[in-house]
Amino acid sequence: MVAMQVQTNKFSKQSEWIDGISDCGHLSLQINCHKNSSAHVNAVIAEKLWVEEHGRIDAELQKQLLEESNYWFSVLQRLVDVTCTLASCNLAFRGHREEVSSLGSGNFLAMVTLLAQYDPVLKELVNKLEGSVRYLSPQIQNELISLLGSKMREHLLSEIRTAPFFAIIGDTTIDMSKVDQYSNCIRYVHFENSTKSVEVRETFLGFYALQNQSAEGFVDLVCGLLKDASIDINKCRGQGYDGASVMSGAYIGVQIRIQSIVPSAAYVHCICHRLNLVLGDAAESCAEMKSSSPLFSQCMYSLEAVHPDGLF
Repeated sequence: MVAMQVQTNKFSKQSEWIDGISDCGHLSLQINCHKNSSAHVNAVIAEKLWVEEHGRIDAELQKQLLEESNYWFSVLQRLVDVTCTLASCNLAFRGHREEVSSLGSGNFLAMVTLLAQYDPVLKELVNKLEGSVRYLSPQIQNELISLLGSKMREHLLSEIRTAPFFAIIGDTTIDMSKVDQYSNCIRYVHFENSTKSVEVRETFLGFYALQNQSAEGFVDLVCGLLKDASIDINKCRGQGYDGASVMSGAYIGVQIRIQSIVPSAAYVHCICHRLNLVLGDAAESCAEMKSSSPLFSQCMYSLEAVHPDGLF
């Protein structure tokens, strides 16, 4: 009687995958039960034996899908290389037009067009009919830049996290929209285990809007950026800013506030700002430069009046 009941349950469970399942609430459980059942295992073995002996019915379709997948993978490799080349050379991507092989199409499309003369993969891509999928649109370019930038940033952050110590280098500048942007740079020591070498590296991690220009606002931003990047501020051994009182103040400046958190984070007046001050004083001591300074200022005011957006 028990054996008959088990046999009945076995056939009823198998028929569910033929006639359909209505109990969706326990679908995952039923899938796992079926996956481990002898009926499913036997069916998988039979399918593999048939494929080995006779091949798949859709073998030609599978071959076409594989060829198409390999083609688009090759296209992606080339577009990534073009993106990395332009980014490493600090070149703009787009021009006045977004058409392949047209004048003023920009560096990205121009480089793809050039490579298409010698590469069959890109040649086929460029010769596709207008409206076909080619992955050359501005949206795709932006996505490539964003993905590669995120990957590069994560790689740099991993190096900084493993470094025994680092220094903070920061400065602000006002952009065209009159927003104060903080430039976040990290100088760190990198150990290359394979070659047993040591190298001092300096990495730019991005611009960040500074809402509060006070020393407290600077410290909050710097500490927040380090925390978001999972960088231990206790490894900080140096700070490099300009000589403004907000940054270099010995009592309430940014540098002394950071030192209150990490006493070993010594402050150094940025050498580039010091050089700028020296050049400014040298120009002031030269009579010819001093007399021509108002003329340069007047020219700048005139240009700003003609181009209030700063595009000159």
